[in-house]
Amino acid sequence: MATIETNDIIHFLQKELARFLSVSSETIEIETPFDKYGLDSAKAVLMVGKLEDFLDVELPATLLWDYNNIKALAQHLHQNISSYQ
Repeated sequence: MATIETNDIIHFLQKELARFLSVSSETIEIETPFDKYGLDSAKAVLMVGKLEDFLDVELPATLLWDYNNIKALAQHLHQNISSYQ
């Protein structure tokens, strides 16, 4: 697997969250909690699935609640990606 940088994960999450919310990815702030965007549990599980495909790893369904914003989640994944493989 190619090395994925924190910024790659951040951009992916911004794009996916924007797609789910039907807004521009430029409007997605990386330190705003997911729940402030109105992300419900069904959409959170879908986002985790998209993230699994992007990273080619299996992730816990609760990941977006454990790391409640894009920056925290991206940093966690970048530092701990090998623990999910």
